[in-house]
Amino acid sequence: MVADRLINFDTTKEQQESHGFWQDDVLRPIYNGAVVTPLNALRSIAAPVVASTTGVELPRVAELAVKKDDSVPGWVVQNVTGGLASLAPYLVASRFAGSALRSAGAATGLEGAAAKLATSDRFAMVTGAAGYDFLRDNNPNGTSLRERFANAAGGAAAFYTFGAGNALVAESALVPKLIGRAVTGAAGTDIQMATTGLIAGKSINFDDLKDAAVSGVAMNLILPFAHEKLASTSDAINSRLGRGVPAARFIEKEGLAGRTEGLPEALDKVPFSRIQTGDRAIGKHTLLFDDWRQSELASSQAISRGATPEQVTEAILNARAEHLRTQLLNQGLKEQKFVPSPVMTNDQIASAIKEGRIKIEPAPKPGDFYENGVDVGLNSMFMKLPRGEHTDFADPNAAKSALRRWAKEGRELEYKDGITLAPGETALGFTDISLTLPRVPQVSADGTMQNWSGAPITASLNQKSSIARNFITNHETAPALNNNSTAHKIVYEITNHSPNVVTLQPGMRFGSLQFHELGAFPAEVERYKTGSVKGQTSLAGADHSAPTVVAGQDLAPASLDYAKLSPFEQLRYRPDLQGAYANVIKSKLDPANTLSDHELVRREAPQLIAQGS
Repeated sequence: MVADRLINFDTTKEQQESHGFWQDDVLRPIYNGAVVTPLNALRSIAAPVVASTTGVELPRVAELAVKKDDSVPGWVVQNVTGGLASLAPYLVASRFAGSALRSAGAATGLEGAAAKLATSDRFAMVTGAAGYDFLRDNNPNGTSLRERFANAAGGAAAFYTFGAGNALVAESALVPKLIGRAVTGAAGTDIQMATTGLIAGKSINFDDLKDAAVSGVAMNLILPFAHEKLASTSDAINSRLGRGVPAARFIEKEGLAGRTEGLPEALDKVPFSRIQTGDRAIGKHTLLFDDWRQSELASSQAISRGATPEQVTEAILNARAEHLRTQLLNQGLKEQKFVPSPVMTNDQIASAIKEGRIKIEPAPKPGDFYENGVDVGLNSMFMKLPRGEHTDFADPNAAKSALRRWAKEGRELEYKDGITLAPGETALGFTDISLTLPRVPQVSADGTMQNWSGAPITASLNQKSSIARNFITNHETAPALNNNSTAHKIVYEITNHSPNVVTLQPGMRFGSLQFHELGAFPAEVERYKTGSVKGQTSLAGADHSAPTVVAGQDLAPASLDYAKLSPFEQLRYRPDLQGAYANVIKSKLDPANTLSDHELVRREAPQLIAQGS
């Protein structure tokens, strides 16, 4: 029981020799609670092993005799010091229990309520207390199995009471909070004593309850602070080792909770994940969280809008929370495996559109579906290609440069009444829809996370047989549409191979989309050429040396006031300097070290801006 455990009073306690205030009321209770009791608990584990292997019986460590102080101040000090001394092994036991629960939960793939329980600090505290009290050998004549179970039940009851009571007063003002913790502490240790006595079949007297209550008040007043300090120390050690911090605690400590829709749902998918902010991560469930790009972008955009320092900070935190949501979601999905569908049926396509795995705008009509695909039509925008020009592909940008030049020459035109192609003539055209194939579930318009029933999807653009029989091709060499395409108008590569002149009309059915499920969620890829995957709106495509997306983030809006940006930010966000930025990234930087990349680009920025200007 609590008082007997913390201060070793035996049947002759009133006749024991006094050792003075400091020994009886301070030092001996601390030694018994913080040293002797934990050593005897460890002995409960080690003794059977040592005895079976060596035949040697480990001796039990004897408690120091303590004479009960009959004065009120001495009695209070005696129980307070004993209570505080006993807190340390309970805290250590809770850390071990929490680590064991998380490891076991991750290894067995616990989900839902079971995962929440395994990652709960309160449950770890209760479990640690029960485990420690079960091992505690508080009977000099040998602790029976019934007594051990009684101790474990009592310890669990006490720390459950501590946790529940402290949660109730957590948001209260200081004075009510301290009063609430004191009352909770007294109640918790008395409940512990009552539970232990009931199961062990031992009687409890009023003096025992008074002693336990005083010890409990001291324990629970210091418990939240001590637990937080121990957790912080443990997190610092784990971060230095590369193991990271449990994701839920990282979100709370960094002030990211409640800042973006879908973050709790993303965390629920990977409840045992850990967040590491250094330059290396150890362990299957540790996520390396690198968010300097997102912070830079959020800061620059907020500054361009004339935001106050407080608003800039809020913008950075919101951006970090959204990036963490995406990273957690990716962490949960990247190892998920699926049985891929080689070609999806019309029902599967319709379900995928409803879930958000496919997005077609405008949405296809029922008549656009066939058994295993969706028909798509022609837009009114076309670009006829000239004959006889020479393109040297030794220059990787030559082909794109030619297309952009032809667009500037006015070859990209709207043909509302149709386009006529002579034999052998070629043109580029658009589909009459835009296609999005997300890599991971997104947050829906109502703020909830999309719930996918299958894997991400790729697509292919195929020829309509009615068009093919007239020897008109719509996709010469590039029918594949990659996953992670966003708001993508698909380009037709049209050639008239027939001996006749043909006219193609906007709106006519000209191609068909087929969709294919992947076998798993793909890993995130940093893209430096995005004309074919993100927001394509020109038949000339995007400049592959001038990215519109860097490391998964959109560039700053066109309204950004570049004069207010640093040289580094100008290099990143000014459209006329995007080619220079991409060339630095591709030619000079080591992608394995992001921080070095960051600093090198900063050093290059002033010189490149001067060249670009």
